[in-house]
Amino acid sequence: MPMISENWANLLLPALKKVFFQGMDERMQSVIPMLFNVQTSTRDNEKTLGVEDINQIPEYKGALEYADWNEGYLKTFTFPEYALAISIERKLYDDAQYNIMNQRALRLGLSFARTRETHAASVFNNAFTAGDYAGTDAKALCATDHPLGVGNATTASNKGTSELSVASVISTYEAMLTTKSPSGGVHNVIPDMLLVPPTLAAKGWEIINSTLKPDTGNNNANFVQGQGMKVVTWNYLTDTNNWFMVDSQLAMMHLHWFNRIQPEFEFDPTGSYNLKSNYRGYARWGYGFDDWRFIYGHAVA
Repeated sequence: MPMISENWANLLLPALKKVFFQGMDERMQSVIPMLFNVQTSTRDNEKTLGVEDINQIPEYKGALEYADWNEGYLKTFTFPEYALAISIERKLYDDAQYNIMNQRALRLGLSFARTRETHAASVFNNAFTAGDYAGTDAKALCATDHPLGVGNATTASNKGTSELSVASVISTYEAMLTTKSPSGGVHNVIPDMLLVPPTLAAKGWEIINSTLKPDTGNNNANFVQGQGMKVVTWNYLTDTNNWFMVDSQLAMMHLHWFNRIQPEFEFDPTGSYNLKSNYRGYARWGYGFDDWRFIYGHAVA
């Protein structure tokens, strides 16, 4: 006869918790840390300001001048709750079916990891959609008519429709270099990342890494290869044709991911009387952007 413990559900917790967090890490090469400023929050919401621009530094002539601010748009991040539970039957414990029990915890952890990645990628998957996905300027992340800043009605574009090619990468690179600040000055955008879905991974790699210009019989040096740009393929980008160019340092300034409650795995201490025990994963996070100047996107038909 197997030895039965009235505390069997609690005895399983440490091992299942370990497997849960292994599931969050397993096979998950997250793109979030490459693009988002990942932070921890202790509040019910967080606020950030988009680009704030000040006048150029004047020569000091005996009296201080004070900066005139072109204020950025205010962005508020909130933190919904995310939770999902699994059940482990008593007979699985009695019969030492650890593979089955571990697989349930592993898949729950993997589901949390996939959900977080899906949420982060939604910023890009909805980059050409306004409405619920609009930024603080009421425009889509990638749009043709962004106001330069609060009170500055001059508009600028960070949206194209060109297929991924050497020519479109070069023209996008050049367009980003001319991005304007809220006051209309040079914003000093330095694009260094090509962000593509899996269907464009090979093409993007060739464009960025070929020493000679791709798709031509000439021995032209590849301008793009000399700019130190890298290709990031994100499996969670859902459109097979759309692609993005990113200034990753600016992305870290304007793409935010707040962990309000880090993912946790716990069990219901009252739930084993009916011959099963319930375990749940739980977390709170918020994410989004507060300015558009870090990116140029192409919505390809």
